Amino acid sequence: MKQTRNFDEWLSTMTDTVADWTYYTDFPKVYKNVSSIKVALNIMNSLIGSKNIQEDFLDLYQNYPEILKVVPLLIAKRL
Repeated sequence: MKQTRNFDEWLSTMTDTVADWTYYTDFPKVYKNVSSIKVALNIMNSLIGSKNIQEDFLDLYQNYPEILKVVPLLIAKRL
């Protein structure tokens, strides 16, 4: 015996959610936190495509020691 399902009836029982993206994420806080590290992240972007990333990173660190604060964030993002 084959069952038939009335998709329209089932769909009409669904309700809109009470949560949107702002329920899960505090976007003003995200924007504030990102703006505080934006310069360091852009400096780190210069390492993309580097042939000798370790040496280039050390050179960057000597010139811009503030980039060290974004390294844990980049490692966490990678994992």
